[in-house]
Amino acid sequence: MTVESTRTNLAGYGDVTVELNVAVPMRDGVRLFADIYRPVGDATYPTLVLRTPYNKTTAQSDIGFAHPAWYASQGYIVLVQDTRGRWASEGEFYPFLNEGEDGYDTVQFAAGLPFANGEVGSFGFSYAGLNQLLTAVLRPPNLKAIAPAFTSSSPYESWTYHQGAPATAFLTFWAALLGLGEASRSKNADMVARLSGAMTSGSGAWALPLGSDPILTADQVPFYHDWLNHPTYDDYWRRWTLDEDFSRINVPGLHMLGQWDLFAKGTLRTFLGLRQHSEAAEAQKLVVVPLPHLPWSPLDKGVEIGANVVDDWHIRFFDEHLKGQKAGVHNSAASAYVIGKGWRELSDWPPSKGKFYYFRSKGRANTAWGDGSLETSPAKETNGDIFIYDPSQPVLSAGGHSTGVEGVQPVGPKDQIVAERSKTVLVYTGEILQQPMTLLGNVTVWVFASTTAVDTDFTARLTVVDTDGVSRNLLEGIVRASHRSGFYSPSELGTGAHEYRIDLGPIARVISAGARLRVDVSSSDFPQWGRNSNLADDRNSSAVVVATQVVFHGSEFPSRLELPVM
Repeated sequence: MTVESTRTNLAGYGDVTVELNVAVPMRDGVRLFADIYRPVGDATYPTLVLRTPYNKTTAQSDIGFAHPAWYASQGYIVLVQDTRGRWASEGEFYPFLNEGEDGYDTVQFAAGLPFANGEVGSFGFSYAGLNQLLTAVLRPPNLKAIAPAFTSSSPYESWTYHQGAPATAFLTFWAALLGLGEASRSKNADMVARLSGAMTSGSGAWALPLGSDPILTADQVPFYHDWLNHPTYDDYWRRWTLDEDFSRINVPGLHMLGQWDLFAKGTLRTFLGLRQHSEAAEAQKLVVVPLPHLPWSPLDKGVEIGANVVDDWHIRFFDEHLKGQKAGVHNSAASAYVIGKGWRELSDWPPSKGKFYYFRSKGRANTAWGDGSLETSPAKETNGDIFIYDPSQPVLSAGGHSTGVEGVQPVGPKDQIVAERSKTVLVYTGEILQQPMTLLGNVTVWVFASTTAVDTDFTARLTVVDTDGVSRNLLEGIVRASHRSGFYSPSELGTGAHEYRIDLGPIARVISAGARLRVDVSSSDFPQWGRNSNLADDRNSSAVVVATQVVFHGSEFPSRLELPVM
């Protein structure tokens, strides 16, 4: 493939010039192509690198950041590159496979650009965030700062799987999106049409077993089938996971966490891991914003910040670490926009200790009209609530955390009335709050439960019941029963009651006086997460089994909600 570079002044930015389709040679001879923006003049500048599989022309500015020309106008050379095998770049694409080495070579190339002063930073969100981490692990000499936004430290946990359960809505959408790029590159018009349909309908999520969808085939999206064929954390995932050793990264980091983002838990884990193990621990910064994965616009009423605040934090961070201009970025370890209150500066995360609210009932907590409640102490006697989980009739997701494609993936706060009418959902509701409650930190649900299945899932949703009586979701989580002890070493279920810890993730918001908090417990939240067939291994079979689930509570089995109350 022949690509010719061109240089021009960018219309609307008279002080910025852009050179398109610059070849960047990799160590194996493959050329990756980039667009390079820089301020007009003879001065030297630091360089920012953004590497994306989603087209360097858009540079994630269609859904997130300001355009690279804006960043260049702030006094930076900006190199935006198509990753290997995508759009203009040569080579074969496979998610995560070459990002570390390619990133290293690109950083060093960027440091030697005309008018570059050798100081290089990287930015980008989602996939472009994780590939920064994979690059930083290899320690390119000229990489001085990274800004992995809205991403995860692992392509396994909090990306492809959540406590053992597949993130089905996201995975099927993302596989179709990546496959669409490959089909466009090969000019396969028929496959472009089919994958576009799959991407916008979410049809792949309904396939039983997952991976049997006639469009998302192994020929079209081989990586998707590899993800499904590695449901536990093994060597396939280990090679791309930062969690294996956070000390490998030794540069300052800016970690943008979106409260409605699918990768919120993963972003937090990256920040905490680097704060504990990196040589640059004190130069890690967490910024919590009230935004979804994309586009960067608020979903909650009363929130008045959007994408520009993310750009502003990036410039402050890079000015401090690439230009030596003190911008106060590290005056606090974390800055969180608390929904309902505004910005708070925090010395660490989590800033709040957990307060427990215990499940109680008289044995009929099913639906919002049942007898389930949340109390500040557990009942002395043991009691239990029973519900049925039929994988062929899952509880459908209403709102939640996703990449933000409305209509395909559940996103944001939604009325939970459909789920809370179902007898397959247990509902535990707290008392009316007499004064506002600030929640700032991590939320966890602990469930003691038994099942008639050989393997199953347990799900939890934290909701707020407003004064209008409408229950709207705030956070959600899932745990696969066989992964109750952690995703590193799945274990057989056996009989009797087991304790399940369900991580709901971070929160920063005020719950208004007059509202009530609520926890919904079930065994499905679909299509946000895949349906468990209730069988030990459902990768190659469409068979399902109906399970009877019992959630216990009381002093012996203290099923409970843990809230970070300020």
